[in-house]
Amino acid sequence: MPPVYPADKVARAIVALADAPKDEVVVGGVGKAMVKQHRVSPGTVEAQMAVQVEKTHLSRHTPAEDTTAAIYEPFEDASDPEVGGGWEGGKRTNRRKAAGVAGVVGAAALAFAAIRGRTSKG
Repeated sequence: MPPVYPADKVARAIVALADAPKDEVVVGGVGKAMVKQHRVSPGTVEAQMAVQVEKTHLSRHTPAEDTTAAIYEPFEDASDPEVGGGWEGGKRTNRRKAAGVAGVVGAAALAFAAIRGRTSKG
């Protein structure tokens, strides 16, 4: 379910809990923003999450494969699709960062144009 973060990033967050235990940890910027949004309007966030889970996480047509996962032996390669679930979290994270930078640059350009337009008219 988007947003998806790389398995190794999540694993580092879990390991860090051994040094500094917490009741809860959120990994990634979008997750942290969602927690803040949930504090303000829990009903809205719950409704959004229900729709997102239904559309992007569950499939009524394609059942999940049977697997023992890492119960009996660990996976060796963090880039292995079975480790990260094939979600390509690193690529998605990079795309989100690029989109965020583009948004900030675009907003700054619009603000600059608006300020410049006001000063040239007056």
